[in-house]
Amino acid sequence: MPMLSDRSNEIFTYWNGLRHGRAAPSRRQIDPSVLRRRLPDLFMLDCEGLDPKFRLAGTRVCENFGRELNGEHFLDLWIRSGRDHVTEAALTALRTEEAVTISARLEGESATEACEILLLPIRSRSHFADRLLGSVILLEPPRFGGIGPGTTLAFESWLPTRRNFDGHRQSVPSVPTEAEPTLLRRLAEAAGLARRPLR
Repeated sequence: MPMLSDRSNEIFTYWNGLRHGRAAPSRRQIDPSVLRRRLPDLFMLDCEGLDPKFRLAGTRVCENFGRELNGEHFLDLWIRSGRDHVTEAALTALRTEEAVTISARLEGESATEACEILLLPIRSRSHFADRLLGSVILLEPPRFGGIGPGTTLAFESWLPTRRNFDGHRQSVPSVPTEAEPTLLRRLAEAAGLARRPLR
């Protein structure tokens, strides 16, 4: 597949390095401070059932759609004709525990912008991947000051995302094994998004 943008590759490389060639990482392995520059582009999906739901969405992700996304259904952002393909991509990421990249367009009233969406499987309480850490990256700076309310996603294609394209393996700091705050809280605190206690 084509080379990921630098911003997407930064996120993918960190996630991939946590796996050490094995299954999807646990949420406890992820240190949001390592991805501090990318936090506004990140989101977390709860994947119980076939309709993933936002548990957390970064500020830039919400700005792209002109509203707060926490609690919304991921598929509701997509034009109906592409939803089956998006569901297939998400289920493939969870089932194979491999990253997936979706090529899409943000379509608003004043502009259309090409973007790429990473879906990175993560294990929480179970032995299987049950959440997706994702990102929405615009491939060009937004025109006309952004996209805004009423924006939808138009699906174009999806493909599995393989190991780092340049072969570089990012070193990953060790992670304490003792109990620690949940990934959701740590992401929220690092991004300045915490508004109420997260469970």
